[in-house]
This record gives sequence, structure tokens and C-alpha cells, in this order.
Amino acid sequence: MWVRVLRVVKNVLPILIYFVSIALLVNNIVLKRRIDALRHQPTLPIAAKAGQQLQDMTGFTLDGQPKKIKMRGRGSRLVVIAYSPGCPFCRANEKGWMVLSQALRRNGWTVIWLSRDPIDITMRHCVRAGIPKDDVVAEPTFQTYYQFALASVPSTTVVGPGGIIEKVWSGRLNAAGWQSLFTYLRLDESHDLVSTLIDP
Repeated sequence: MWVRVLRVVKNVLPILIYFVSIALLVNNIVLKRRIDALRHQPTLPIAAKAGQQLQDMTGFTLDGQPKKIKMRGRGSRLVVIAYSPGCPFCRANEKGWMVLSQALRRNGWTVIWLSRDPIDITMRHCVRAGIPKDDVVAEPTFQTYYQFALASVPSTTVVGPGGIIEKVWSGRLNAAGWQSLFTYLRLDESHDLVSTLIDP
């Protein structure tokens, strides 16, 4: 009986090894194709750029309602504050952004706080920080995430008429950065407030 079992194993084993080898070869081909496809995918931009034409901004309000903000055909300018509640550099900019937002709204500007994070995280942060909930867009679609380079926050973007980016300030802003931003936007508050925006 054992002789018969050994003969069966002896006959079946080469066939089994052959099929396992074919399966491994097919698996390697599939993996190589996937790796090649990933290598050719465009990388996410690290910053939005001046002159860039924006598509509509889409995401959700903090009430969970879909929100779309038209970019093309806009007749007015707006400022987009791109941030993440968990980002320490964003939190460092927050005091200045609050001053900036209030000054801009007094001058008739639209200010959008664009959070790359989910609604619930963003909501908790907005309540804690005092960010106006009506000005917030959270959970952006991929297109919005991509065009505002939300892989790298914080950023402050001035969008001109027609939805074209005029200027972008990226990263944590120092005194010179705040001064440049307030001056560019022609806000009289710049001289008095820049010194108060920098942590000692």
C-alpha cells in the first residue's frame, strides 16, 4: 500500500510543482504591472500655484450637506484657508487666520476654511477654536483636495475673479509672511496686528 502511495506522490508531485510555478509566475506578472501603474500615476502637488485655473470647490458643510462653490465665472475674489485640525502648523497660523478672516469679511470678501478632514473632527475643532461654521467646507472631493494641494497644509490662497489663483502663502507664517499677506490684501490692520500674530 505504501508503495502505491509513493508512486502516486511521485507522479503527482511534478505536476503540482508545475502548477505552483505557473501560479507564481502569473502572480509576479500581475504585481509588476501594478507597480508600473503606480509609478506612472501623477503625484499629488505640494502647493497650489499662482495662475492656476480652479474647478468648482466641492465638499460638505458641517451639517453634512453637499456644498459646491463656483470658481469659473466668479466676479469676486475670495480667500481659501486650507488646513487640518490635527496639523500643528495650522494651529500656529490659526490666530492670524481669525484676524484675517474678520478683517476680510468687514471688507466684503468671502473666506472659506477648507478642512481636508472628516466632518466630525472638523466640527469639534471649529467649536473649540471659534471658526464660523458657515464658512467651513470639510471632506473635500478628490478634485478639490488635489487642486488645493491639501496633502500639504497649511496654505492661504487668494482666488481672483474667474477662479484663477492670484497668490499662495504656504506653511507656518512668520512676521514677514503675515505682513506680506495683509499688505497684499490691502488690510489696514497689518501694521498694528502682525506683531501680535507671532508666538513669543
